[in-house]
Amino acid sequence: MEQNGITLYDWVPFFEELGNRLSEIRQRTDRDQYLRTRLGDAFGENSTILQYPEVDPVSCLYFLAQKNTTRKGPDVYAAVQRAFDLESQIPTDWTFPTPSPNTISLFHDGKNFYTELLWDLFTVARRGDPLPEETFGGALAIKGVALAKLTQALFLINPRAYLPYDDRLKHLHEQMPQEAPESAGAYSSYVNSLLQVFSNCEPYEVNLFAYLTHSGQLRITKNHYLVSTNVYAKDVDYRKEFFERNHVRVGGDNKIYPITEPSRGDIILARFGDTAVGIGVVLHNEYQKAGEFNPSHSISVLWINKREVANVLKNPRNPALVHAEKHRDRFKQHYPATFHLLESLRKKGNDLEHFSTDNVKNLVLHGPPGSGKTRLAKQLARYLTQKQGTLQKYVANPEGQSNEPGSTVSEDVDVVDGFYIDLVQFHPAYTYEDFVRGISAEVIDGSMTYQVTDRTFMDIVSRAQDEPAEAFVLIIDEINRANLPAVFGELIYALEYRGEPVRLMYGEHANSSQAQQVTIPNNLYVIGTMNTADRSIGHIDYALRRRFAFLNVPSRLDVLTDDKGRNLYERVRNLVEECCAPDFSHDDIMPGHSYFLSTGMELNARLEIEIKPLLYDYVRDGVLMGEDVKNKIGDLGV
Repeated sequence: MEQNGITLYDWVPFFEELGNRLSEIRQRTDRDQYLRTRLGDAFGENSTILQYPEVDPVSCLYFLAQKNTTRKGPDVYAAVQRAFDLESQIPTDWTFPTPSPNTISLFHDGKNFYTELLWDLFTVARRGDPLPEETFGGALAIKGVALAKLTQALFLINPRAYLPYDDRLKHLHEQMPQEAPESAGAYSSYVNSLLQVFSNCEPYEVNLFAYLTHSGQLRITKNHYLVSTNVYAKDVDYRKEFFERNHVRVGGDNKIYPITEPSRGDIILARFGDTAVGIGVVLHNEYQKAGEFNPSHSISVLWINKREVANVLKNPRNPALVHAEKHRDRFKQHYPATFHLLESLRKKGNDLEHFSTDNVKNLVLHGPPGSGKTRLAKQLARYLTQKQGTLQKYVANPEGQSNEPGSTVSEDVDVVDGFYIDLVQFHPAYTYEDFVRGISAEVIDGSMTYQVTDRTFMDIVSRAQDEPAEAFVLIIDEINRANLPAVFGELIYALEYRGEPVRLMYGEHANSSQAQQVTIPNNLYVIGTMNTADRSIGHIDYALRRRFAFLNVPSRLDVLTDDKGRNLYERVRNLVEECCAPDFSHDDIMPGHSYFLSTGMELNARLEIEIKPLLYDYVRDGVLMGEDVKNKIGDLGV
C-alpha cells in the first residue's frame, strides 16, 4: 500500500534485481574489472569500496545499505540504478538493515581478502539453499564480521529466505535461541522458529514489524477488529489484494461499520465466512483521517500471520468490520503463538524499557522538539535534590507529582549548579575521553608528561561518593546524538549494577599497570533527553536501553491558554497528521507546545522563524511528505 508516497517493501525488488545483476556478473570472464567499473559509476572512483584491490558482492550490498540516508540515499540509489541498468524503481521504503556511518561495511580487513568465499556465500544465499557450514563459518571468521553484520548481509541478499540476528529481532526475545546461532544449522533453526510465529509471512515483513516495535514507533493496543475479506458481501475473497497491498477495506458506506475507529497499533482479525485468514496490526487509517467513508480509502495493515484456519467462527454475520471482543478468543485458540507475542509486546508498553521501575536511577525523557524535555529534566533534578521524591515515584505517576502542592517539578528555574546538578550535551564527536576519563599531555620542566584526567561523569561520581546522603543529578541533553556504546564504555554495566565495582579503561595514573575501579553510587541519577523526530540520529541500542527507564514527554495542547496559540497548534497538528511519513508516529514529530507560547515573542514571529523552518526541515528529511506539503506549510498563519 502506498502512503504519503511510500510503498511498503519496495526496497525488496530493488535489492533482488541488483542481486540478479551481480549473479550475471559472476559469469563474466572479466568479472572483477567489470564489477569495479560498475561500482565506480555508482559510487565514484574514490569511494571506499574501490580503495582495495579486490571487490565482492556481499560488500557491495552492505556498502549500498550504508548509504541509506534521508538526504543522500535517493541520489545514491539512482546512481546504482543507472550503473547496473536496473528497471526497479528507487525505493521509497528505507526500512532495512542500515549500518551506521562508523560501521566497517566491507567484508575484509584491507589486507586479507575472501573474494571467492563471499561469491560462494552470495550464490547460495541468492538461491535460498541451506548454507554450508564451512561457508557460513568462514564468513563469520572474517575480521570485523560479527553475527549481526553477516546475517544482515544475508537478509539483504535474499529478504525472502533469511532474517537478521540483531537488536531489532532480539526485541522478539521469547522466540530467540538461548545462545547466538553461530553455525549455519543454528542460524537456520533461528530463522525457522521466528517464521513459524509469523506464519506465511515473508521475512521482510517480520523485519519491519520488529523494527517498528523495537523503535517504539508501533505500540500494540488491546483493541481488536474483525474484518471480512468478501468486501461487497458476495462470495468473492479479496484476501490476495489485502495481503499484497497491505491493507483492508470495506465496500460500502454502511453507518454501522466503525471504520473510523481502528488506530495505529490496533489488531485486525481477518476472516472469509467462518474461516480465519490472517492477523495484522493497523499502521494508518485513511477513513479515520477523512472522518467518513470513501471508496478509494483503506486501512493500512502490517500482516503478522497469514495462515488460514477453517471453522474458527460460529455463525458469522455479513458486516465487513466490527469490534472483535466476541471473536478474539476464538482466534486466540488457533493462533496462540501470535497472541502470546502481541501480549508480550503490549505488557512491555512497546517502549522496550527492559528496566524495572523499582528504584529507578536512569531515565530518558523522549519526545518531539519543543515539548519541554530539557525543562522537565531540570525540574526533576531539583525535585530529586530537594528530596521531594524518587524517580521511581515520579515515573509511576508523573501527573500526580507535577501537581502536588509545593512540588518543584512544576517550577521553571535554572537549577544547574555544577555541583549537585550538572548538565552536558552530547554530539556526534563526543567520546569516552570527553565524558568519563582521558589522558592529557602537559610539558613540565621541558619534559612531556601524561596525566589521567577525570571528565564530567567521573567528577560527579566522585562528588556523589563524598556526600552519600545527598542526591546528585547528571542531565545528558540530546543523549542519542553520540555513539553511546563508545561514550559509556564499561559504564553500561555499572549504570545498572549500582554498588558493584567496574574496572575503567584508564588507570588512576597514566603509567598504571592496573585500571582503577569505580562504583557508581545509588545517590547519582542520570537523566537524558532524546528527540524522537530526528531520523539522522541513532536509536539507543539494546544494551543501553535496558539500563534506562523511558518516559514520553508529548506535545500538549492543554497547556496552551491563548486562543490564537491553540488554533495554530491544531492547524499544525492537522498538517502533521495528514503528511506524516508512515515510519513516524504523529506524536513523535508534532512540534512541542513551547513553539505556540507567545510569551516574550509575538506568535506570528514564532511561526515564521521557528515553526515553519522546523516543518520545512521535516520535509527535507522525509519526515513530512506530499506533493503540496510545502504550500500547506507556507499557507499557515496566525
